[in-house]
Amino acid sequence: MDGAVVAFTLTAGNNDFGSWLQILGSDDTPVQSGRTIFDLHRILITSTNSTNPFIIQLICGESAGIAAKLIAEDFNEFPYISATNNNDSGIAEILDERCDAGEKMWMRCADVGGNGSTLNLYIGIHEYDK
Repeated sequence: MDGAVVAFTLTAGNNDFGSWLQILGSDDTPVQSGRTIFDLHRILITSTNSTNPFIIQLICGESAGIAAKLIAEDFNEFPYISATNNNDSGIAEILDERCDAGEKMWMRCADVGGNGSTLNLYIGIHEYDK
């Protein structure tokens, strides 16, 4: 790995989802040569400035196709809540839909009852042969 690894920061909207943040680019997968599909497998939330419930959404593809995927319900989402602003719960295993290697991945969050709240997180993926 070159340089420092910085956490992704998701920012919630006003009791609504915030903007999509690209967490994987088209050149980020495959990590292991020859792998053809991947899924988001682990998440580590290191801090948040809210103890309200969050909803986190994940989607694969180009930014221009996100609206259509939302309408078709072709995305994944899961809840998250932290007891304190400094999360110490460790790595969480999640089940995500599989994406083709080379597809971009996006995340966004909503803070139930909040506005502008943030989550700082790291991700881990699992790659497969088709």
